[in-house]
Amino acid sequence: MAKGNGLKVVLMAISANFLITIAKSLGWFFSGSPSMLAEAIHSAADTLNQVLIFIGIRQSEKKADKFFPWGHGQARYVWNLMSAMGIFFIGFGFTTYHGFESLLHPHAGGSEKTFYMTVGILILSLFIEGYVFLVALKETSKIQGSLNFIDFVKKSDDPATIGVLFEDGVAVFGVSVALVCLLLSKYLHIEWADALGSILIGILMGALALILAYLNGKLLLNTSAPVGQKENYIAFIESMKTVDKVTKLTPVIVGTGRVHLSVELQLHEQLLADKEMIKKSVNDINSGKDVANVFSQAAARMVRLVGHELTQIEQNIIKQYSEIVTVELEIK
Repeated sequence: MAKGNGLKVVLMAISANFLITIAKSLGWFFSGSPSMLAEAIHSAADTLNQVLIFIGIRQSEKKADKFFPWGHGQARYVWNLMSAMGIFFIGFGFTTYHGFESLLHPHAGGSEKTFYMTVGILILSLFIEGYVFLVALKETSKIQGSLNFIDFVKKSDDPATIGVLFEDGVAVFGVSVALVCLLLSKYLHIEWADALGSILIGILMGALALILAYLNGKLLLNTSAPVGQKENYIAFIESMKTVDKVTKLTPVIVGTGRVHLSVELQLHEQLLADKEMIKKSVNDINSGKDVANVFSQAAARMVRLVGHELTQIEQNIIKQYSEIVTVELEIK
């Protein structure tokens, strides 16, 4: 599971996309290019969405309290889901609509000077977006471990880093599409190419939004930790001297790198038996003390003994696995 919080990637993406949004907006203002407008909206949506991701990361770092006993880790997924909705409605909806409108009503195009300025802005954006994408790819590889990329995306509990990586990848592709369509429209006089580029960029953003919504939505539904990790938890708990068997174990992801563990287990009764306590109870009965009172005291001591053992098991689990923040134990 992910260990980092992705702040470096998110902050870099916010800064880069903000500057690119301004540049692309100027390019659209002077050229009137539909695909340039699509790219300006794309970058603006990315900037706003990554701000939402940043808010989610910071909020998820808040400590547990009486209202949120498992912490605020899932706040990250809520804000990421809002980000995905923003991409869908702003990026996909408006961009695609504008593209179809431009197909029906082609724009006249700007001057030769405006065209080269627009191309220059797109090339500059391509370099910046490409650099940010490579940084995001590097950060992702650090937490990917031995998993292949598809399995990592499916099993990761940090969709923020994955989301930024996907957004940056789509941004690079989108700029490339806008550049190609602009050149086709200019030199091959394919008037509909520019509008088609806007539609393609919009569809791509819609697909991205659905992927991010799925990744964050499943984590909000209390997704279980990966099977391999679950098996490790069981093996460790059953290796403890007083534990006979784990009958049920449910590890629930409650944040990035945060797991709540619910365990049902059986204990070795003989190992928990306090022989000195038993001898004392027998002596008390033989000496004429009230049998009911003796058994009552023995039962109370046994409850305290079992409670102490459960506390020790919980502490051992949390000490062994840094991602486990809370443990719920039940004797079967």
